Amino acid sequence: MVRQVLNSEEIQLVQQSWSKVEDRQHLIGEAFYHLLFETYPSLKPLFRSDMEKQKKLLVNMVDKGVKLLSDTDKLEIALYNLGKRHRKYGVKEEHFPYVGETLLKVLKQFLGDELDEKSLNAWEAIYQYWVVFMLDGMK
Repeated sequence: MVRQVLNSEEIQLVQQSWSKVEDRQHLIGEAFYHLLFETYPSLKPLFRSDMEKQKKLLVNMVDKGVKLLSDTDKLEIALYNLGKRHRKYGVKEEHFPYVGETLLKVLKQFLGDELDEKSLNAWEAIYQYWVVFMLDGMK
């Protein structure tokens, strides 16, 4: 069972590290999909819409997910609804680890040493938290 409780230190670490890349969100979206499709080319057919729009949707989702960490009621509803939408796109549970791994690699690429082990672990915990509610929405 995935832990569904976040601690304030994890929230703070994730929000602090995200604030350091907010001005480069468009580049994060670009790097994310480049790496995702390079590493997992089988996922590319899931993305049938305009990729420029998709890149913006991704970073907006992460941005909202980070900002709502201090309001878990709203966050959990948003993640549940996001999961419902992703079911329609053909996303499967086994895709989530690929996305999480890619997101963490891209954050490390952009933050370098600023994303230390403690912050990376916090991002992993936050991502797993997000996934629990998205999967619930997909069911």
